Amino acid sequence: MKLKDKDNQFEYLMYVHVPENPSTDQVLTTNMMGSYFIAKRFREIWPNLVYSVVGATSILLADDNYILPKKDDIKKILKESLIDMYKYTVHSFDCDDYSLLAHAFIVQERYKIKKNKLEKKQPWAFGQAWGSKFNGKEVSHAVNICYTQDEGIIFIEPQTDKIWRANSEQDKVIFIRM
Repeated sequence: MKLKDKDNQFEYLMYVHVPENPSTDQVLTTNMMGSYFIAKRFREIWPNLVYSVVGATSILLADDNYILPKKDDIKKILKESLIDMYKYTVHSFDCDDYSLLAHAFIVQERYKIKKNKLEKKQPWAFGQAWGSKFNGKEVSHAVNICYTQDEGIIFIEPQTDKIWRANSEQDKVIFIRM
């Protein structure tokens, strides 16, 4: 459902049910609130934040410098992860959760490598990417992204470990976090 907030400051698409005339007090249950209302509360505190499931474009890089790993190093570490043991559950454990776990696993493994070797302390250029099209398939989805020294920018499907090179025609990214 396409909505416009009453301040007309941003538009976005919602994938959860939002009433036609949303009340700021409406909740889905006593312990669950729709993303529209959560974003509205955040914006009450930080009005400069933009909320958008689809349509926003953001790059969030938390560190000043990143090491570009080799594609095979990424493949090797992800193969060791147990992320694929989790069962996909719509709205509970889905693509953004897989992407988050894969990102966290890489950070954790990178920490172990830095601790045990005399290697530069910077993180790997590995993170999460959200978008509306990946590998040619139109779908709102979250995957992992990595800037490698040998393959350039690649995407990793954390549910299957499938890897492909980024392509502006085949991949429409709206958010990247490293």
